[in-house]
Amino acid sequence: MNILNIVNIAESQFKKTKSLSNALKGYYTFTKGVYYGASFVIARATTSFSLDEIRAHYAELSESFDLPVCLYLLSSSSYAIKALARDGIPFYVEDRFAYIPFLSMLGKRKNEKNLANPKKLSMVCQHFVLYCMFNDIRSVSVTKASELIGLSKMSLSKAFDELESLQLPVREEGRVRLFRWDLPWGSLLKILLPKMTSPVKNEYRLSERIDLPNSFLSGISMLATKTQLGDNNYQTVGIAKNKELIDKIQGIEVVPYFEKPAQIITTMSYVVSYQNGTTIDPVSAWLSLPDNYFEDARVVFEVGRLFSRVIDGWEASWPLK
Repeated sequence: MNILNIVNIAESQFKKTKSLSNALKGYYTFTKGVYYGASFVIARATTSFSLDEIRAHYAELSESFDLPVCLYLLSSSSYAIKALARDGIPFYVEDRFAYIPFLSMLGKRKNEKNLANPKKLSMVCQHFVLYCMFNDIRSVSVTKASELIGLSKMSLSKAFDELESLQLPVREEGRVRLFRWDLPWGSLLKILLPKMTSPVKNEYRLSERIDLPNSFLSGISMLATKTQLGDNNYQTVGIAKNKELIDKIQGIEVVPYFEKPAQIITTMSYVVSYQNGTTIDPVSAWLSLPDNYFEDARVVFEVGRLFSRVIDGWEASWPLK
């Protein structure tokens, strides 16, 4: 049984392997699979490997290629097959078993012409869009985006899928997948802002103020630096996820919501630096506000005006939710 024949996958040469280690080049041969016009890499093993080796090989291959990767294995134990499927690693064991979940998604493109329209953007996609917006990156590949943002190519490839599903300009130029935006950033934000969510993972209302390295103003404290809005009597400070800092924060007494804290610290799903790294970007600051701010007409007015000043093409009268 050859799954590639059964599901009508066309194969062709794939030579873009310069970034791979010499070991992997010897362990696998590579072809490009095409399914309903969408491409992925087929990595055929030349010998058998242990489960840990397969996991390590897949991690390196996924980091090295812009395209999804499927491992074509010569043999594998029942335990390894279950473990690989549980890990979400696409693979095919010759004449025995196939687990290639992305094929079903690629297949939808034949009839739907796009992927399912997401109700909300993933944090990776939101991070990517805002990073491009506030750094004015107009054209970028999956590989370059991975280098700039510090996320895996697989994660960024999924973010590109989300944008493509919204009929935004994602296209393939040869073997390179590109996102390109030539219009004002405000017009993109108008489309995506209703699908964005708060980047705050956790909030700590501390009974005393502490200084944290690499922290930045967030929430209303950030917005107060660029608008006529006043800050609270305490600062809202954001940090990227960091175990040592979180351990330090968790060692301090917290206060309940009906009491005034000395400081609020939020851990963020992503960070788009702004104002030389002293604050988070204004869109993420707006999204991270507690819900009651969204109903405050003065806050909405000031944030709309801020967006119109710092995001080209944004109209102050446009809705923020």
